[in-house]
Amino acid sequence: MIGMKNTLRFAVACAVVVAGAGVFRVAGGAQDGPPTVKGTITAVGEGTVTFQASPDKTVTVAVNEATVVKVGGKEAKLADLQVGMHAYAVVKEGQPASEIRAYMPKPTAPAAGPTPNVGGAITAIGADSITLQPKDGQAVTVSVNAATVYKVNGKAATLGDVKAGMDLKVGMRAYAFVKEGQPASEIRAYTPKPPAPPGDRTPVHKGVSGLVTAVGADSITLQPKEGQAVTVSVNAATVYKVNGKAATLGDVKAGMRCGALGDPGQPAREVHAYLPVPK
Repeated sequence: MIGMKNTLRFAVACAVVVAGAGVFRVAGGAQDGPPTVKGTITAVGEGTVTFQASPDKTVTVAVNEATVVKVGGKEAKLADLQVGMHAYAVVKEGQPASEIRAYMPKPTAPAAGPTPNVGGAITAIGADSITLQPKDGQAVTVSVNAATVYKVNGKAATLGDVKAGMDLKVGMRAYAFVKEGQPASEIRAYTPKPPAPPGDRTPVHKGVSGLVTAVGADSITLQPKEGQAVTVSVNAATVYKVNGKAATLGDVKAGMRCGALGDPGQPAREVHAYLPVPK
């Protein structure tokens, strides 16, 4: 009988909330909790809120209609408190909590993976994917979605503007900006021009300069200080500057000195020409 009474006393001492009095106690002990209780909400009951204060300690506090509740810094109700929120309660001994402030923690972002730029010739286009064949290695299929941004030949576009070309020499090429495990954030595609016949046009490689010897409808011929003359392709997208000022192809004249910038197999992106100072 004595053992049963002792067990009953221990159970009462471990009670989390003493009904009517509103006194809170730390689960697993008989000592009053601190004036401020902090932790993660693990349960919301009728007139009580339970906190996980530490891995081995839970605290349940009494609440009533006078308890002030704020969620995310805004006025709220007890019903707005949710399991998983981080919160703290202001409590005076023997009374329900006067205030509870809670917020939903931001989800932990997964570790960022590498951000490769996948490039290659487009071999297939699906409803939500684009397959690229790099110069080396196996084909890569990239996921796309409604948030993917497209550019074709430098202009804003849609997935429908991206075309497949099985002939890797003339097919549209593309670069995809991808984070591991996610659809591509951006697709940049362009249609490469066929390579010029040998001896006809010399593609610009980063930059070439020389004396302008001829200007055609879509080309400029330059004579470098050493070596053979180089004919550079130009098009409507080529940017011209003559003596440092914006110009057109018509402003470029034979006898000027000129530098052309571009990529292999592509028309020059920029042409900078100037009249040499007389000696």
